[in-house]
Amino acid sequence: MKAIGIVNQIMKKSIILCAASVVSLNLSAQLQEATQLTDKEQFEKATSLYKVAIAAAPTSGEAWFFMGENFWYNERRDSAEICYRKGAEVNPRFPLNHAGIGKALRAKDNITEAQAKFTEALAMADDKTNKFAKPAKSLAYREVAEAMSVGKNPDFVTAM
Repeated sequence: MKAIGIVNQIMKKSIILCAASVVSLNLSAQLQEATQLTDKEQFEKATSLYKVAIAAAPTSGEAWFFMGENFWYNERRDSAEICYRKGAEVNPRFPLNHAGIGKALRAKDNITEAQAKFTEALAMADDKTNKFAKPAKSLAYREVAEAMSVGKNPDFVTAM
């Protein structure tokens, strides 16, 4: 009898893991498609896809960050900052949203606070407990470097 209970628990966990994998793959595909639309400057279509992705995974820091980027490149800087902040709120260990907040602060010439957010983002990317893959770490560094070129006094030397 105990064996059946253990098998049922294992099966339930397996089903949950499979469902989570499907959601993750679907989210990944949606984010990739939305990012491509942003790159093509089809901002409204991208926004719609980001909203669907966020509705499916509201704690996805990645979805919030890329929606913020969509707004940033569409010259909707306040909306971008709101997305970055929401992403940092729902997933505080995801470094890109902190880089995004830093970019928004730098655009407002709040250099000191921006630099603190950049430092925080890079520390998170390098934190071994976060276990980010090398491409994710390099993306965090790229985003911080790109963000340092924003504002009235871009810091290209430090960005390099």
